[in-house]
Amino acid sequence: MGIEIEVKYLVESDEWVRDRKNPVGMTQAYVGRTDRGEVRVRIAEQSAWLTVKSSGPGMSRAEFEYSVPVEDASSMMEIATGSVVEKTRWQVSHQSHEWVVDEYHGDLLGLVIAELELVAEGELFELPVWASRDVTNDVLYKNASLASRGLPGKAP
Repeated sequence: MGIEIEVKYLVESDEWVRDRKNPVGMTQAYVGRTDRGEVRVRIAEQSAWLTVKSSGPGMSRAEFEYSVPVEDASSMMEIATGSVVEKTRWQVSHQSHEWVVDEYHGDLLGLVIAELELVAEGELFELPVWASRDVTNDVLYKNASLASRGLPGKAP
């Protein structure tokens, strides 16, 4: 079992754009969701994964990830709950850390979220100037919620 430890921040300026690199287009959808966890299918370029993550507050979650054929992942997306989430994932180096910045498309156009995976919960990092509000514990900004509810504050 893997443990994912990450922090998430809204990005409300374009200052990160000059340092972005390695764009990867992704689609993902949720094929199962309970109050204790979620099952996500993701396609990125010519690869696909099925991921099971635990839910709950805080920055640490159990995570299990398995490679699946792209054709199977596409079929799973057809039976998903909520919308298929489309985004471009960028890498952005800042200080000694490698951030990922997700730029959303479709119904979530305009939303940009930066994530940083940490080695431990107490790990220190410098927040880039382009990262604004901490949404690590805000359920409305979790991808499963974005797929089912859309943009926070936007009427359905």
